[in-house]
Amino acid sequence: MNINKPVTITLAIIIGILTVYAIASGRNSFKKIKSLTSQIENTVDSLSFVQERYDSLSLAYEAIETQLTTTKSNLTRFKHDIDSLLALRMRSIATLNQALDDVIERQDSVQRLDSLNNSFRFK
Repeated sequence: MNINKPVTITLAIIIGILTVYAIASGRNSFKKIKSLTSQIENTVDSLSFVQERYDSLSLAYEAIETQLTTTKSNLTRFKHDIDSLLALRMRSIATLNQALDDVIERQDSVQRLDSLNNSFRFK
């Protein structure tokens, strides 16, 4: 039994060393797992912030796009209204021009008649 005792002691020492190593590497692994978990949590928090910012900007973009569409529609309507008013004014100016031409022509006719009447009177 003398030979078994040193083998048992050697085996106990090896098992002890392996146990200490497993505990020590387990602590290191636990620290590493904790560190990686913390990094993942930070990344998730960062991604959540980026997602919230993206959603906020997306909503703002949609609001601006709606406003621009409404503005474009209003500008198109205003342009049409202005074109209609311009056409109406041009017709009014043409009508006024024609009326003035008619008045001038009548005035010229009246003046010619007056001058003819005056020329016959003196003779």
